[in-house]
Amino acid sequence: MIKQGGVLEMKLTRLVTGSLQELLSQSVTGDVILICEGKSFIDWAPHPEGVVVWRDVYFLLNDDALLYKGVCTGWAPHPEGVAIHWADELLLNGEKDKPLLGETLENLREKIDVRLHGKITQQGDALFLNGVVLYKGVFDRWQTGPQGVFIQQGNMLSLVVCK
Repeated sequence: MIKQGGVLEMKLTRLVTGSLQELLSQSVTGDVILICEGKSFIDWAPHPEGVVVWRDVYFLLNDDALLYKGVCTGWAPHPEGVAIHWADELLLNGEKDKPLLGETLENLREKIDVRLHGKITQQGDALFLNGVVLYKGVFDRWQTGPQGVFIQQGNMLSLVVCK
């Protein structure tokens, strides 16, 4: 398993550290990058540069870079950060001087490209990429993203790389 910003144990044969982008450059299909663990989060969604994790009042890119701190009534990933809905306004990263006019949260969610180079299917506790086992194990939720498949198991969020 690869751990972002910490120790990377890729198939228990090598150790690597680095940012998500650095780890992705060194990974192969089927490698698992640990995004976050042990801290509860409210929600998450794929982003062009990884995943947005919502914790309390913090929206973090890859559970690391702060995109927005504050309250909201809705949100969606945006290529330049996160779209925050508050007081009948939709703002980029919650900034009043960056309104997202003519956009809706649903429309923004649909704009994030979560397609992979292949088809992901689920059978029980296994995920398949084009009919070949990609991941087998317990999970509560999964969703495709630009770099692979995000897997949530309790308070642990990982990325199964698909190249």
